[in-house]
Formats: sequence, structure tokens, C-alpha cells
Amino acid sequence: MSRVGKQPVALPDKVSVSIDRNSVTISGPKGKLSRDFNPEMAIRQENGSIVVDRPSDQRHHKALHGLTRALLANMVEGVSKGYRKTLQIQGVGYQATLRGSSLQLRLGHSHEVIVEPPADITFDVPKDSRGAIIHVDGIDKQVVGQVAADIRGWGPPRPAQGQGGGGGGGVSVGGGGGSRTRARACAIWANMCVAKLAKLANASQARNEELERWQISLVAEKFWRARDGIGACADESLAQLCVHA
Repeated sequence: MSRVGKQPVALPDKVSVSIDRNSVTISGPKGKLSRDFNPEMAIRQENGSIVVDRPSDQRHHKALHGLTRALLANMVEGVSKGYRKTLQIQGVGYQATLRGSSLQLRLGHSHEVIVEPPADITFDVPKDSRGAIIHVDGIDKQVVGQVAADIRGWGPPRPAQGQGGGGGGGVSVGGGGGSRTRARACAIWANMCVAKLAKLANASQARNEELERWQISLVAEKFWRARDGIGACADESLAQLCVHA
């Protein structure tokens, strides 16, 4: 972590910093964040960047050095760009809607779950997602992650119970990402599809062979009935029998 701590944190445009001993306040276009750091770490502003120094090369000082620098970098990025966590809802009847600034969740409970946003946190549910995507936006990386985890806790992903490869529903992190469990389920589903297609192909081949036998029988029967003068009505019934086969 000491290698991370040695790197200065560059300050983008329209981002200002105020340092008062171990208390740091960073302001930017998205908002303002303040945090108290370990007093053993020396924090200063130099040449448009934030620099962190450690008092010694002891193990815990190296750890604090890297941690302090990482937290400052997160604060700078939060007030300049912001953070976003995306949640995906899966399940029959599961849906998220916005009620003012609050989030309304339907996750299979006996009641609807209402989630109130903390300070500097906003929710967004895209209209084209039909309530299946939730965006959690904010400037504090830790708070954004905690709020997303709390929402996920209301509807944790459940295993499929006789529902095929679609899963049993729930709230998962990431709209397009996949996990090893999901990849394994997709692989099993693909193998099932291949086996089913092979079975259908074999059945189709057997049906074609049976149809050819019926056609041969129809030609022979037409010949003998024409010879005996039975007429066209028997030919029509045989043709229907061949189609139904």
C-alpha cells in the first residue's frame, strides 16, 4: 500500500481542498465531502495535488499511508464525477418504481418496500427498463455501496426452483455482468437445449421415414383400388390418413 500512498492525488478543475490538520474538506461540481484522517498521516496540498506523507516505514504506517491516499482519491472523484451502482431486478412480478425521491420495491413480500434515500443519494429507474434496473447515484463511494447493499438485502437472488435457467428472482448487482454461478447455469441450459434439438432431429428423421412408408402404401393402395374400381373417395381417405401420420 505504500506505493499507492506515494502517488499524489491530482485535483481536477473546479475542485478545491481545505486541510485543517487531520480534517480534509473537498468541494466540487457534485458536492462537498469532509473526512477526518489518522493524525499520524501528514496531508498537504502541493502543485495542484494532494500529497500524503508517513512518519516512518513501519508496517502500520505503510498501511495507513496507502489507505489515506485511496480515501482522498475517492473523495476527489466523488465530488468531480460521482459514483453509480446499478442493480438488476429479476423475477415474475418483481418491479421497482419511483415515488418522488423514494424507491418503491415489489419483491414478492406481503407488502411493498419503501427505501428512503440518505443525504446526497438519488435513485433512478429508467423507463425503458420497465422497473427492472435501479441506479444508485451519489458522491460518497462508501454510502453508495452501502445503500445498494441494503436494497439488495430486501430481495437477495434465490436459486431456481423448477423455473429453468432463469433463476428464482431477486436483486443482483450489475446490469450486464455475470458471475460464475450464472455462467454455470447458462452452460447447463445450453447443454439442455442442444440435447433437446438432437432429440427433435432424431424424431423428425423417424417421422420422415414413417411418412415415406405411408406414401408408398398410398401409391400401392391407389393402384389396386383403381384396378378394382372403388373410386376416388378411398384415395381421399388414405391421403388424410397419411397426413395425420
